[in-house]
Amino acid sequence: MTLRAIHDFEVALLDPFIAMTERGIRIDEPRRAAMLADVTSAKAPLERDIGAYVVDTILPAHRAREGAFVQRAQGMRMLSEREGEARGVLELRGV
Repeated sequence: MTLRAIHDFEVALLDPFIAMTERGIRIDEPRRAAMLADVTSAKAPLERDIGAYVVDTILPAHRAREGAFVQRAQGMRMLSEREGEARGVLELRGV
């Protein structure tokens, strides 16, 4: 198949695609409502399980990491303050 044949085929599909776009898609509303109810009912226990997992597993680990980060940041701030004090002393001494 040549590129020209592919091009002609794709161009020939434009009119039917435009017609379908203008007409729209017919939706079976009762079936859609039933499917939505099924998904919603299946979603509730999953949300409960995920919520329990997050609260019991992820949050404690995150809080522990956050605490370690805060301690590290405070330690870095103390080092920075000490460096500033050292610079001040050196400047006073004229070094």
